[in-house]
Amino acid sequence: MAHLRRDFLLFAGGAGAGLAFSPLPWRLIGDSALWSQNWSWIPKLPHGEISYKPTACELCPAGCAVRARLVGAQPVSLWAAQQGDRTEPLCAAGLCGHHLAFHPARLRAAQHGAARCNADEAFNAASQAVAGARGALAVLDLRPGRTASVLYRKHLATLGGQYVTVAPTLGPTLQAVADAAASPAVPAFDLDNAGILLSIGTPVAEAWGAPGRMLNPARKFRLWHAEALESGTALAADRWFRIRPNSEAAFVAGLVAALDNDAATLRRAAELTGIGADDLAAAARELRQAQAVAVADSHPLLGPPAQETLRAVVCLNARLGAIGRKGGIVSRRETPLPKDWAPLAPETALAAVPDASLRFLFIDDAAPGAPAPWKMIAAKLAPGATVVAASWSASGFARQATYALPAVSYLEGLHDVPVPPDAAAARFALSLPLVEPAAGAVEPVEWFGRLAGDETKLADRLKQRADAIQAARCGMLRSTAGEDTAAASLKSSGDFWKALGEGSRWFDDAASLPLAVKATPQPPFPLEAASAAPVALIAAAWMGADVSPMMTKLWVESDLKPRARQVFMNPATARNFALDSGGRARIMSSRGECVVDVALDDATPPGVARLAAGQAWFTLCEAKDGAWQAAARKVVKA
Repeated sequence: MAHLRRDFLLFAGGAGAGLAFSPLPWRLIGDSALWSQNWSWIPKLPHGEISYKPTACELCPAGCAVRARLVGAQPVSLWAAQQGDRTEPLCAAGLCGHHLAFHPARLRAAQHGAARCNADEAFNAASQAVAGARGALAVLDLRPGRTASVLYRKHLATLGGQYVTVAPTLGPTLQAVADAAASPAVPAFDLDNAGILLSIGTPVAEAWGAPGRMLNPARKFRLWHAEALESGTALAADRWFRIRPNSEAAFVAGLVAALDNDAATLRRAAELTGIGADDLAAAARELRQAQAVAVADSHPLLGPPAQETLRAVVCLNARLGAIGRKGGIVSRRETPLPKDWAPLAPETALAAVPDASLRFLFIDDAAPGAPAPWKMIAAKLAPGATVVAASWSASGFARQATYALPAVSYLEGLHDVPVPPDAAAARFALSLPLVEPAAGAVEPVEWFGRLAGDETKLADRLKQRADAIQAARCGMLRSTAGEDTAAASLKSSGDFWKALGEGSRWFDDAASLPLAVKATPQPPFPLEAASAAPVALIAAAWMGADVSPMMTKLWVESDLKPRARQVFMNPATARNFALDSGGRARIMSSRGECVVDVALDDATPPGVARLAAGQAWFTLCEAKDGAWQAAARKVVKA
């Protein structure tokens, strides 16, 4: 027996050595690597002349200037373009935006349910549904503020429908100020003259203002941020208030109480937020002295803040004297529109749409980011309602819709970008087509326009809007070289349009307009303790994840962010539930339950579970005062 064992070991050792020196395993590894780089969705880079084209990013509200490097006609890299006298860096999503056209999740054919269908079949069904749904039809625009958004409102005025957004076009804070204004106004943040920008749970350094401006060490204002998690904005902030989960309203109410010398409310806010009363009082004094302005705005992937937080933020801005003050919240002019586009349907919040009231719904989901769970949308649909989603992805809303249409997305069509929330003046810039869209892809607003009897192309509508801007004889054109030209000095609207197509941006040069409010929300604000559930659930989202398969791969393999159905917990929290890293847990909330993979993370506070935004999160969460929140009632080992 010993002889046999020795012979076997000798054979195994010799075979192992021979295999190591043999080219066979290395050839298999090399072939596997080559195979993995030749999947059908991997773009095949052409050979050709290298050139550069300017464009604008439309993946988030910031609308950053972009310089695309092309080989032949194919963009191979995106870089920050010069803006004025400086070049501001792009975020991860902006750098990888040219990957979106080749994303394996892209929807590339019309679908009826789970089966492919003819695009004409979808249009005919939609036409019949619209004809019988006057007054009960709507468009859900997930990227408001574009020219396409205005056109949806124009078509809906013709059809008798509602223009619906998850978060207001201006953003929640500015819209709340507009609602309280003494006269019609378009509020805007004047950050160039601000001393401190106080962000309440807003991803200002990730997907709100231009990342290069927010992360620039030479910026004129200081960034303060209040959030429970160690987000990118928290790490970039000059001062981070690590508040307890879902205590944003209490934090702002504590600052207001400190300014009002309300000691009782200040103590209560300190208890709820975990920030000392003395620290809150000192912060309030510094905010008042430093020409500060506060913002609580939507996350592109997680939706808007709670209404109570918004009320407190508007009140805080009023206490700081920021409303109507240089360096605070000022009023700007609207970007001009052609006069014959009126009338326009008013903007309606999705939460304000009556339940079970819509018989036809069109969803513009042409770019990554879905800040509303399907169950929130489904609640607004009447039994048997027809839903058409023009979507970039085969997952998400396309799976829920009656008909799903492949949509022209970023870099595939001529679009404009919204006025970013951190811009104190109106502007207009074009995102140029650099990639051929998939066969059968539709421009969402053009497809919907046909239902209203309008066959005009979006490119022609953008030209009409540019003509209206030129006719107003105001503002400046800034070229990619940073040179400014008065729009009124151009000889014709054709010259204006040509300059826009070459990457120039139009900026309104009007001084800020008077802004006053007739009434602002006043204390007391309800200060409720957080849920007594054993674990607070907080969603985590990253703007680059859906744009690029490469970024998703890096994200998943690095474990820097929770992937789908993964939860990050502090080791102490995991021990409380006998959970191990790599194990599985069943999380139950008041709204549902799901099974997730567990990862340990020292940066996650004890008593908190950080869950990836997505299907698992939306299964567990519920709408509370306009925001989506969840708490784990029970956590067990799965």
